[in-house]
Amino acid sequence: MKKFITILLVNQNQAEASVVKGMLIYGLAPLDFQTSVKVATNAENALEQLKSDKTFDLVITDLVFPTTGGGETMSGCELLKEVRASYPDLPVLAFSAYYVRQTDAIRARFDSLHFKDGNYLGLPSAIGRIMKTKMSLS
Repeated sequence: MKKFITILLVNQNQAEASVVKGMLIYGLAPLDFQTSVKVATNAENALEQLKSDKTFDLVITDLVFPTTGGGETMSGCELLKEVRASYPDLPVLAFSAYYVRQTDAIRARFDSLHFKDGNYLGLPSAIGRIMKTKMSLS
């Protein structure tokens, strides 16, 4: 029997988010997960969605979000701190192209760290491990 999970994907690149969303839906199906993926374009939007929708089982976030209009934007590590403060049991996976940010992500204590290397095939198995651990603890 498939388990239904809802993922919040935080990624400013809409084309990439669309590819990752499809890969998650189809990549998690063989692991017995029926998946719904909602997209937030930055950390602030993600926090708004988390406040208004309490059904998320996992957050996948980029580490760096480009600023628009000269304003500052929250990083993925800052988003993690906010999520941990308000939703301590919600797993957060870092998903970034910035290898130099690896130390920041490890220090921030993400549940998992996955690099955007053009091959997203390892992402479903990482999510499967996180979700199975979460479900066994509940």
